Amino acid sequence: ADREVDEDCTVDTPRGEMNGRCVTARDEETLVCAPGRRSGHRPSGPPPEAFEACADREVDEDCTVDTPRGEMKGRCVTARGEGTLVCAPGRRSGHRPSGPPPEAFEACADREVDEDCTVDTPRGEMDGRCVTARDEETLVCVPRGNHGPEIAE
Repeated sequence: ADREVDEDCTVDTPRGEMNGRCVTARDEETLVCAPGRRSGHRPSGPPPEAFEACADREVDEDCTVDTPRGEMKGRCVTARGEGTLVCAPGRRSGHRPSGPPPEAFEACADREVDEDCTVDTPRGEMDGRCVTARDEETLVCVPRGNHGPEIAE
């Protein structure tokens, strides 16, 4: 309520406190606490813009995020353990899916590089580790032994 853009913030979630940074939602008036972006700390997880892109959207809606490497198109998914939506790359509606599934991105939304992660797949749980995706900002869960970025989108 009394915070400003880029100010550190903390939100109580079912999994404990989430530390983040205040960012402006798409309505350009509301501030939201984007996880993993506290000032003075190494960024991890999706950038605040990925959360902003889904601030006024529903799950599975198409979204677009401007990144240093160009426009990233994706769809809104629930950030793991947060209940907030984040734009995950590579899964726009009406297009043939390519790259890792949104669940692989969700599994690393609140993690650091090389942390363990688990993804529910049609074949059962996949244990893996978080690696940097091709966009060089987002983390994605890949199977152990897989180096990651070359398969990540």
